[in-house]
Amino acid sequence: MPELPNTGRRVLFHDARALPDGGSTGQALIDHPLLDKVSFTGSCAAGRRMLEASASKLRPTSLELGGKSAFIVFDDAEQYLDAVVDWAMLGIFCNAGQVCCATSRLLVQEGIEPQLTSRLLAAAGKIRVGDPLAEGTQMGPAVSQQQQRKILDALQQASNAGCKVHRAELELPEHLSGGFYVPPSVLTEVPVDSAVWTDEGVESTR
Repeated sequence: MPELPNTGRRVLFHDARALPDGGSTGQALIDHPLLDKVSFTGSCAAGRRMLEASASKLRPTSLELGGKSAFIVFDDAEQYLDAVVDWAMLGIFCNAGQVCCATSRLLVQEGIEPQLTSRLLAAAGKIRVGDPLAEGTQMGPAVSQQQQRKILDALQQASNAGCKVHRAELELPEHLSGGFYVPPSVLTEVPVDSAVWTDEGVESTR
């Protein structure tokens, strides 16, 4: 087990490729006996493992686990639809949706649903996808090929579950064609028992 630096803040840096038995950096970190505190944001499964590792050491642990934050819109918001769309786009597509507090569901009163949906689809179609360091880019790629595949699989599963999947056209320059990009996507007619409705996702599909 690597030694932790002798400082007030106990931090472990380790290369996952150097760990024995295929262990992960995260696992090495939470198992280390000199770690003073764990703070984690992510899935319930990973949070459970972290809490179990901390319990025997009586180590303080803070967990922010899965959720499906809802953006709620009522009929009387009709005069504010431009602002509603702007905030919905920010809440859902900021950082390509890879944000723990992303508003991943929209609960919309029936009377306003058709016109709001139309505006949301139009706005999603105008999102400028590209190099996140380039001026004017509004949405970058997924963080890895694995994450890109998870997003695309989630879209397919949502379609199989009966959701209507609206994907924006993705036009990228040649030098970005190998990037882990996913088109901005909006799902409508979502069954309330489908995984995309009930399970948290950190992605650019909402």
